[in-house]
Amino acid sequence: SNAALAVAYSETDAFRFRNATALLKFTVNADNVTHVIFHGNNGEALTGNVKVSLSGSSIKSVECLDTEFTTGEGEDQTVETKKGTWVECYAYHDDENKYFVKGETYYMAVAPVELTQGATVKFRINDGEEIEVRKTSNSNVISANQIINLGELKYDAPERDPWTVAGTFNDWKMYDDPMTLEGDIYVYRGISGLNF
Repeated sequence: SNAALAVAYSETDAFRFRNATALLKFTVNADNVTHVIFHGNNGEALTGNVKVSLSGSSIKSVECLDTEFTTGEGEDQTVETKKGTWVECYAYHDDENKYFVKGETYYMAVAPVELTQGATVKFRINDGEEIEVRKTSNSNVISANQIINLGELKYDAPERDPWTVAGTFNDWKMYDDPMTLEGDIYVYRGISGLNF
């Protein structure tokens, strides 16, 4: 958790550390983002406990192992043991500073992996709704000691006509058509059964 792993092996008192993970670099260009989530589209293992095999002082392989994960929050929390097929970066852990700073650059560590069907990046907004902000289907090999620049991550909030009512109000049926301007007021067309 919160670590980019480096390892070294030596039979003397001189060590040369090698980065065993890769880093995902990204800039958050959005408001109210509490989490950034990255996963391969084919469920590849990316994080958790790892086994690093060395060949001399070089890294031969990095294998993700079964790891105990706690998922969910509050009463919905469950503990599962599995390979970590996603990596999730939290902005902060307190209510006053729970959002990523818009325009700032961040890094997440992942194990070396081949993403055979590409990857997906999501934002969690206000610690609730998840929004897909980037997706690719291209195969990509992520190697140890590599920085993958995901660039600027942003999302476009859905636009609504400022005079459109979403949902229901006192059992009125709302229509997809936006209100139209008549003189100085906006009105809906085709609403029947209103008695005054």
